Amino acid sequence: MQSQLDALRPVCNRILSEKISTRVKTRPELEKALKLAYDIKEAAPDQEVILTVHELKRLARNAAELMTLSGQLQAAGVQLERNYIREKTLEGQVTAAAKGNHG
Repeated sequence: MQSQLDALRPVCNRILSEKISTRVKTRPELEKALKLAYDIKEAAPDQEVILTVHELKRLARNAAELMTLSGQLQAAGVQLERNYIREKTLEGQVTAAAKGNHG
């Protein structure tokens, strides 16, 4: 979890995280993040709102859930960002490897 938080810090204004079993259907921190994104977009429709996740597998339990959530975000005008975090994570791994740290 710490490496994910470290990757998000440079690019996110607010980070919500939860460590919860995949069997648990209720995800309170995800619900808070979605509500925050929707509320910001509603209050400032012209403001770009981007929900950033470290890995898509952290956002949804399966492909159907991901497609549904993606559709809801798109309909609300909220963007979903994943590629930037991947690039930064890979850069961090290269930097760490150059220092002799291998994960």
